[in-house]
Amino acid sequence: MSQGLCRVVDALAGVSGADARLEAEVLLAHATGFTRTGLYRELARPINKQARQRYEALVERRLRHEPLAYIVGHKEFYGLDLLVDRRVLIPRPETEMLVEIAVVAAK
Repeated sequence: MSQGLCRVVDALAGVSGADARLEAEVLLAHATGFTRTGLYRELARPINKQARQRYEALVERRLRHEPLAYIVGHKEFYGLDLLVDRRVLIPRPETEMLVEIAVVAAK
C-alpha cells in the first residue's frame, strides 16, 4: 500500500500542492473503508483489487480537479460532518471564521 500511496502523492502534487499527502490518504481511506489511522496499521498490506480500482478511479477524478469533498461526499465544517455533492457549495475555512465572528457578535 505504501509504494502506491507515494506515487499518488507525487501525481496529486500538481493539483493539491502541500495537501497532496493528506488527499491521497483521504482517497485511499474512502476507497478501502479504513479510517486514516487504520491505513497506517495496514500500510504494509496490499489492498485488494476492487479497492485498488476504486482508489484509482477516485484519484483520476481528483486529477481532473474535482474537489475532494465532492469525491468523498462530505466535508467537516464547524464541528459538523456535512454531506456535499455538486449541488452545494463546499464549506471553506474562511467561512468558519465568519461563523465564529457572528457567534461572538451575537452574544
